[in-house]
Amino acid sequence: MSSKFNADEILSQLGKTQTSVYLWRTGWGDKETFDTLHEALRFVRADKSDPVKLEVHVHTSGDGWIFDGDNLNALVARGGDKNDPGGYGNGGTGDGGG
Repeated sequence: MSSKFNADEILSQLGKTQTSVYLWRTGWGDKETFDTLHEALRFVRADKSDPVKLEVHVHTSGDGWIFDGDNLNALVARGGDKNDPGGYGNGGTGDGGG
């Protein structure tokens, strides 16, 4: 039995952690690194480049955390800005989840 993804809990635990955003395109990729997960989510929300797939990698000791698809959409909807709960808007994560 899988537990329901809790974006608020993730943001509470990892919101101030250094994070990289990977924008995968056909044949190549791009990476942007941010001081916090919140900054990375603001970037994801504003990105209009329509990548094939988009992943957010939160840097922690050990393996770190990778978010994409529906889980990333939930994080973007809740954590792009503490004062603007918003959502991903017209975009998506490039994998059909958004």
